[in-house]
Amino acid sequence: MSDVPDAVVIVAAAAAALAHRFRPGKVIQEVRPWWILPAVLIPVSARAPGFLDPGRPARSVALLAAGALLGAAAGAVWARTTHLWADSSGAFRARGGRATAAAWAAGTAAGAALYGLAVLGGVRYAGQTMMLVLALALLIRAGAVALRARTAKAPATA
Repeated sequence: MSDVPDAVVIVAAAAAALAHRFRPGKVIQEVRPWWILPAVLIPVSARAPGFLDPGRPARSVALLAAGALLGAAAGAVWARTTHLWADSSGAFRARGGRATAAAWAAGTAAGAALYGLAVLGGVRYAGQTMMLVLALALLIRAGAVALRARTAKAPATA
């Protein structure tokens, strides 16, 4: 798959994640639902050759590791800035706010900077790598919010 379809997949996944995360929604604490989008993105990102630049494998691996760390950090910050509360039934709800939007923007800017470093270093930084970083951020964010909801105490109802 070329970079244009990769870009379409990345933008569609990011738009779906953002649209879902900025509306109040019930936090699903079961294992299955929160990893569906990352579970689709990860195999799609690793599906074809070209994941690493064969001409500069060391730089390519370093950029992939930096991207993975960036994705994990962005997901953790995004989860931390997500507002979590219990409704009257005791179910936890989550919604992103201004801090979440700022965290998302900072993560996106850092990803763009990493892409810029790749270009300056002459390394092919494929859309597949960006897709993997997005999947990691979504996975960390969803898991951390689910964990926060699982360990939080719901208000006592009379």
